[in-house]
Amino acid sequence: MSTIITTPDGIQYARLAALRGAVKLESLGLRHSRIRSVRKLAAIEMGLKPTAKAADVIAALKTRMDELLTKVKEQNP
Repeated sequence: MSTIITTPDGIQYARLAALRGAVKLESLGLRHSRIRSVRKLAAIEMGLKPTAKAADVIAALKTRMDELLTKVKEQNP
């Protein structure tokens, strides 16, 4: 069985999950892009300083993902 994401909140959740995965991999030493650090981009998006540590960025992403998940669950009982 496959899952189809059709709501804006579901799409945002999937995007944040991919971003969290990229930050985790970057913290292990893998690069996502030559141009910028994914951690810096995610930190700015989450309202943190660009110099925030990967663990802080991942925690902020997880918090936002949990908020979206509860919102989606409330909409679809």
